[in-house]
Formats: sequence, structure tokens, C-alpha cells
Amino acid sequence: MNRRFLAILLFLTSFVPLKAQLQLSSSAKISLMTGEAWPGAVYALFGHTALWVHGDTTGVDAMFNYGFFDPTQPHFIYH
Repeated sequence: MNRRFLAILLFLTSFVPLKAQLQLSSSAKISLMTGEAWPGAVYALFGHTALWVHGDTTGVDAMFNYGFFDPTQPHFIYH
């Protein structure tokens, strides 16, 4: 049952045109945003960084964050 479903799904998705990348115009802005470190909590000692992509003509306005954490991971340091 699972193999049949997977085969049908793979067959059907092979006909869908894929476009993985959006072309940005020359007026697009890519900014590196870095937040200041804060000594008030262990998780904020090193600051926070994000990439911001903003394209006026394409309508792209996206931010890609770095520095998130999962407090359920082993060896996580609680404040």
C-alpha cells in the first residue's frame, strides 16, 4: 500500500513544473541584520543575526533568521 501510494505520488508530481529560484532585480536589497548581545540571559549572550531580502519590483520581502534554539534539546542551559 505504501509503495503504491509513493509510486503514484511520484508519478503525479513529475508533471508539475518546478521553479526553485525567483530572479531578483538589480534594485533588490539584501541586508545583514545583527542584534546586539544582551547579558541578561544566557541565550542572548551572542546576539542574533538575520538576512533580509527585499525586492521592490518582485514583491519579495523575506527574512531568514539565525540563532534560534530549541529548549528541549539535551544540555540546554536554562537561565
